[in-house]
Amino acid sequence: MKNSSTGGFTLLEVLVVVVMVGVLSAIAAPGWLSFMNRQRTNAVRDEMLQIMQSAQVDAQRMNRRYVIGINSTPGLAALTVGSTATSGIKYDLGGEQIRKKIRLDTTVSSVTFTHNGEIDANIADVPFAVSVISEGSDTPRCVVVTTLLGGFVTAEGDNCKNPQAKYVPVPTP
Repeated sequence: MKNSSTGGFTLLEVLVVVVMVGVLSAIAAPGWLSFMNRQRTNAVRDEMLQIMQSAQVDAQRMNRRYVIGINSTPGLAALTVGSTATSGIKYDLGGEQIRKKIRLDTTVSSVTFTHNGEIDANIADVPFAVSVISEGSDTPRCVVVTTLLGGFVTAEGDNCKNPQAKYVPVPTP
């Protein structure tokens, strides 16, 4: 007497599962790519904030001026920290692959910290934002310099496009 095994899947069952996986992947992929794009942009913004805060602290600690030069050329997002906007340590933001897909957007070309860590008011009107804009995304992520004392906040969307509207105190009558 022979025992025959009837276990396993038919070709039709396997094809149905493959089609279902394909449909679910097609639905999930754009959301996943959008999520990853947001996370990369946030990481670049956070890196930029850390560099700016470190330069501010170093200006106080070393009792000298520090200038952060902002390279806003698409694909070449970088900050240069030193005695001038073009000389010093260059920080390429986001790594080579991410940097190709982002650009920095700002109304200033440099940020200068005085010897006591304050923003040089002769160089930049405060508040201002340095935005990270990712290829294929409408929502910028930014670091907003809110006060002459060098206060920073992170923001996104419309708060990056017009930081003066949100961070300028409204005078009381």
